[in-house]
Amino acid sequence: MMANLGAATNVLGFDAGSLWIEVLTGGPGRPHMMARQLIALPNLLLPTWLSGIVVGIWTGEWTLVLLVSMLAISIALNVLTFGMVASALAPAPLPDWDNPFGNRQSNEGRGLRLVIIALVGMISVTVLSAPILILIFRSFGNWWLWLLPLAALVYASVPFGLASMWVGRYLRGKEPDLIEILAPEQ
Repeated sequence: MMANLGAATNVLGFDAGSLWIEVLTGGPGRPHMMARQLIALPNLLLPTWLSGIVVGIWTGEWTLVLLVSMLAISIALNVLTFGMVASALAPAPLPDWDNPFGNRQSNEGRGLRLVIIALVGMISVTVLSAPILILIFRSFGNWWLWLLPLAALVYASVPFGLASMWVGRYLRGKEPDLIEILAPEQ
């Protein structure tokens, strides 16, 4: 899941062309950012679920695989929460060129930007997910263990909703700056 963190931290830069349409319709606001983030959910969950099936076949611990698969949704929401904030604070253009090696902007420090965002992202997602994981580890053997994935989803939805409201307000009025950053003249 953490390997796909990069896809969730620059949702504005992936499709700068549609940003023009969003600006004309009053965005990118809260619904646009939530939609751009939630579309990444299958990319985060599918590898986790597929590897869980492999682990289940290998170990035979299907109840644990089911629990982890359900908890992956709330952890993925924490990844998307960080990604939404990172997308608003540090958007980067991803030009659509035929030759990726012909990028004249390749030596502008974008690699360092990605390393910093990845490190901050891993720390942020770990901090956001720590209460979920601590509660799960302390609840093994108790009857309420299977209620925790639902509680974790509710818990993870709160920062996701708050981040989406903040990003919607933060980006309001900054549309010209976003277009200048994300859709530069080629």
